[in-house]
Amino acid sequence: MPNANAASLGPNGPGTVVSVSPGDYSWSTPDNAKASDSSYATAASASASLSSYRLKATNYGFSVPSGATVRGIQVDVERLKDSSPYSRVYDMEILIVKSDGSLGTSNKADTGTNWPTSDATKSYGGATDLWGEVWSPADVGSSNFGVVVRVSFAWSGGGVPSATAYIDYISITVYYSPPSAECVTASTGGSVCFAADAGGFTSLTASALSSISTAPPAGLTFPDGLFSFTIAGLAAGATVTVTIALPTALPAEAFSYWKFHSGSWQQMSASKVSLDSTRTIITLQLTDGATPDDSDSVAGQITDPGGPAITPSTTTVNCTPSSVAVGSGSTCTATVTGSSPTGSVSFTQGTPGTGTVTFSSSSCTLSSGSCSVTATGSTVGSGSVTVTGSYGGDANNSPSSGAFLLAIHTTPAVSHVPVGGVMLPSVGFTVLLPWVIALSLLGVLSVEAFTIKRRAKRR
Repeated sequence: MPNANAASLGPNGPGTVVSVSPGDYSWSTPDNAKASDSSYATAASASASLSSYRLKATNYGFSVPSGATVRGIQVDVERLKDSSPYSRVYDMEILIVKSDGSLGTSNKADTGTNWPTSDATKSYGGATDLWGEVWSPADVGSSNFGVVVRVSFAWSGGGVPSATAYIDYISITVYYSPPSAECVTASTGGSVCFAADAGGFTSLTASALSSISTAPPAGLTFPDGLFSFTIAGLAAGATVTVTIALPTALPAEAFSYWKFHSGSWQQMSASKVSLDSTRTIITLQLTDGATPDDSDSVAGQITDPGGPAITPSTTTVNCTPSSVAVGSGSTCTATVTGSSPTGSVSFTQGTPGTGTVTFSSSSCTLSSGSCSVTATGSTVGSGSVTVTGSYGGDANNSPSSGAFLLAIHTTPAVSHVPVGGVMLPSVGFTVLLPWVIALSLLGVLSVEAFTIKRRAKRR
């Protein structure tokens, strides 16, 4: 998932400005060129056709991410000349200073344009101009990196020739392409890849939820664990778009992104988080210095600990009746709660309990959030069996499961005894009595005969 979007740092001001030879007139107060504040570094000529020293500005403090590709360098010089209509101040040298302190060979000077008499900024180079050099992030981050400005003086009128050059500020902007995506193995397995449209990752780690001492809000699970990353090389207050590629799809409606910030869990605003149609690409909008940036005291850097979370669906299983004889059936119903769940529920059996059942079907399709199968007792075992219903999830709901302990017992043994010439089931007097009464009313059996037989049986 390479990221070739353009990014930039700056404009930055120099940390060091000095006046160096060659030239005829040195620059006074060179430090005044460190900021745009109407305080000027100046070089004054009392003769025509001479030049200034080089005003050398370096130590710009760039931090381009490692692995990024430098695409261009732009130098901006805020300058003016004295107000005389006869004086002339022209660019003589605008040369880049490389990381080893040597000068580049591409001179960007505009030697034919007189400087203005009021403060104005002139740009050299640009977003795709490398000044004839090859640059690494370390090169532009070097304290030696910078630019030299040298001017020539001329005079077009009578009198004593003189001209003065004023430089208020020399800034540099570096343009680059961020490095390709950074990938890490999630604590739960699978590769998760991160990319940013500005800055670059200086660290990226995966960790388990157990690494955070404070438990997340109840009901949340983190299927890919947690991640912590730092993006550096940003402009202060910049907003960066981070994309995260996941190994497996997330349920859309149950998805949210949480961060652990300042000792507490915080959910990112839905306006700054999105999940694409494949449900595998998360997009985050992060702003330097805005909560929950853990490095909010460090300008141009975002540290983000957190991860994608889901709110699981719930599945419950209930079997009626709760106890069945071998050969008899119980209706086991699975009920799934969530965001209008669809799909199917698979039924399995297992421990606790060593009894067994036979299902009328191994699965059922949800209708209005529930569905049922029949579990028929097969063997008693320990007298019970665990019936588990597993919901597979859908585009908006995560998988879940529930279980029910179904009791299984044997069918009582039934023998028959002859009573008054009629074979009746011998299962105790309570069960036999209705038979006796019915046969007596039909004249098949007399109560006296039944009583005699029961007495005889007692003997």
